[in-house]
Amino acid sequence: MGCNSVLSGLGVVPIVAALCFAQQVSGVHPDFSGNWKLDQDKSWYSAHGGPFCTALRVQQRGNHYKEVLVKPGPLGDNELPELTYVVDGAEHTTRLGRENLKTSATWEGRSLIILWKSRRAGSEAQLKRTLALSQSGQTLVVEVYFRGETRQPDQQLLFQKNP
Repeated sequence: MGCNSVLSGLGVVPIVAALCFAQQVSGVHPDFSGNWKLDQDKSWYSAHGGPFCTALRVQQRGNHYKEVLVKPGPLGDNELPELTYVVDGAEHTTRLGRENLKTSATWEGRSLIILWKSRRAGSEAQLKRTLALSQSGQTLVVEVYFRGETRQPDQQLLFQKNP
């Protein structure tokens, strides 16, 4: 019995068909490569101040993901050093300035999950980002969790692809 035939009498054939299609293509991961600029009007932030970053430059090949984050500062935007991740779910050490971060990157369906861990003043800090691409490929949605594994994101940043 096919996926559509079970619920066809309930008028939900289009929804079920879409879900079946999504299951068939779930092994395909989106390519986030490109230059992305924050759409501040469509983004929202928590009490942690302004946005986590205002622009991204991404290069993605296979299971390697590289990014340059542009963060707002009091004297203008600042580029952070390039960060490289292996999207394999394992923990890796990544250098960010003078700090060593423990990072991991993995796919959850069509979303890329990036987790940072660092030690400051004897305690561990975590930052989690979930990246998802719109169907058109022109909008990148980044949810930022400053406390790691929480239910609600602290920020939802929408980036538009720049040519």
